[in-house]
Amino acid sequence: MSTAGSDANPCTGAKPCRSFARAYSVSTTGAVVFVRGGSYPGQRLDVRPKAHGPRIVFRPAPGAHVTVESIRVVRGSYITFRGFRVLDDTYNEPGAQRITYAWIKMRQFFVRGADHITYRYSEVGPNAADDGMNWITAAYGTNDGASDIAFDHVRIHDFKKHNAGAHVDCIGIDDVRGLVISNSRFWNCEHFSIIFGKDLATGRAARHVLIQNTFFDCCYSGYYSLGFGDVEGPMLIRFNSFTLGVGWLGGTVRGVVFDSNVLSNNNSANCNDAVWRYNVVARGSACGGRRASTGFRSPPRDLHLRVGAAAVGYGNPRRHPRLDIDGQRRPTGRRPDAGADERY
Repeated sequence: MSTAGSDANPCTGAKPCRSFARAYSVSTTGAVVFVRGGSYPGQRLDVRPKAHGPRIVFRPAPGAHVTVESIRVVRGSYITFRGFRVLDDTYNEPGAQRITYAWIKMRQFFVRGADHITYRYSEVGPNAADDGMNWITAAYGTNDGASDIAFDHVRIHDFKKHNAGAHVDCIGIDDVRGLVISNSRFWNCEHFSIIFGKDLATGRAARHVLIQNTFFDCCYSGYYSLGFGDVEGPMLIRFNSFTLGVGWLGGTVRGVVFDSNVLSNNNSANCNDAVWRYNVVARGSACGGRRASTGFRSPPRDLHLRVGAAAVGYGNPRRHPRLDIDGQRRPTGRRPDAGADERY
């Protein structure tokens, strides 16, 4: 591909095409589409999905720097976008299936009714003056919820309120079945790092959710790192580190488990709203866990554990992630540390 290419071309090195949609249409499974350097307008893929097989990979040509205004997948499957800077958003509609974004810097993302969408080693933020935020839920006005969504080593930050009366979170999550957030970091969110609710069209909330090995440094003006409006469950929140607590917002919340987290504070009313085990809480109630200082090295920016922190050796000895947020192996034969960081 090239900014000087034409979609009348066959998308070869000698005759490059200009759009992602054209390159995807003529590529066979397993192909690599090299995008020459430059700034590209928004890319909209609404093309017949490929059959099962190796992914088609879009990446900058060797040595090239590529900027794309936006990437919107209306229809398409088995695609990896790798190594681009996206000035606006990545948007996944119901026809988007098995799409991966790797090493992408973007302003924000939307997953609406899509399935098997993965973000890896990417960065999201800051938002714009329109008070935008990230969303995972059903497509607008449909019964088509999102499913099988994953975030691994993703940094999401600086989603601020720019206008009076706005409510801005780093991610709003409603109707999704199957969500994993791991090895990631949230910071500078306005109200919540993540708020869980219920999609107005489908009436469904999040279910089958795992959040682990993540630093939550929150928030500008909010009170909670995680806000629970509605959750269908099950939801397992384990081995995370929080600079604020978590809060129930009045909806129906079922099946939430907090296991081996480190939180700066917690309300005793939360103890009956979830299952709590092996957690360390600095202020308020530990809900049967350990009441002690968080032991964070230099909060809010550095949530690794100090020497002698109460969380060291306090995590669940039977069930825990194999690695911590930095890729260090959690121990076998002794209890791991609570929180996202395994101190060595």
